[in-house]
Amino acid sequence: MHKVLASALLLCSFSVSADYKNFAWSISDKQGNRVYDTNNVIKAAIEQDRFIPLTYNAEFESAAADLFRQIDTLGQFELNAFASPALIKGIQQLVNEFACATYRFEKRHGETSQCNGLVKDKDVKEGKPFQSGQFVKNRLDVTINSVRPNMPNRSYDIYLPSSEEVSLDYTWGAVHELGSFFVRARDNKDTILTVYIDGYKLDGNGERSNRITKLPEIIFVVIPRASKIGDQSSQNAAASFARSDADIIVPLY
Repeated sequence: MHKVLASALLLCSFSVSADYKNFAWSISDKQGNRVYDTNNVIKAAIEQDRFIPLTYNAEFESAAADLFRQIDTLGQFELNAFASPALIKGIQQLVNEFACATYRFEKRHGETSQCNGLVKDKDVKEGKPFQSGQFVKNRLDVTINSVRPNMPNRSYDIYLPSSEEVSLDYTWGAVHELGSFFVRARDNKDTILTVYIDGYKLDGNGERSNRITKLPEIIFVVIPRASKIGDQSSQNAAASFARSDADIIVPLY
């Protein structure tokens, strides 16, 4: 009985202090299983500290086949084209925008569509990203192109889905708190962003043609806890703080 009460108190205290819902307890499949309840590649990666910096380098190139499984089935050439410096830059921009929105919410600043953007109505305050405000109905998204010598051109839509598109109760929702994992390399209160990537072929005139895969690629990016992002001195500082401490989770297949 004492163990049950202790567990319940622990659960309550975690819920009260949490910035977002616990990723470990998010629903991951149609059977209602939670991430922590099953053996899966994300749980294994988190608990074995399979984190790499959100940076384009040799470590990212080596991890690309595990990060982008659909693209990998198309061959090494397509994987090399997809896993580009521009892709990382786009994901970094997405982290920037989430951090800026978080800062605006924490400081009760006006709602705007981008970092340091124009506030159309000073009486409309930024909501907590994906829990209230603009991102309940709207995606947070970035579009970027990759044009490199001796490589085919690519274009990406990189986004966090609105909470109406994908509920935060699910693993595939936009944002969670890392939560109840046995993890050493990150803090359990860090934020996980579920980043969707739609890739397209891009012709010489800069026009998009075919999608590369039918379904988006999805990766998980870990950044500092939301309240710490909100503690920074400005939107630019919040973006820099989140981006500099951002890691990608590399699934453990």
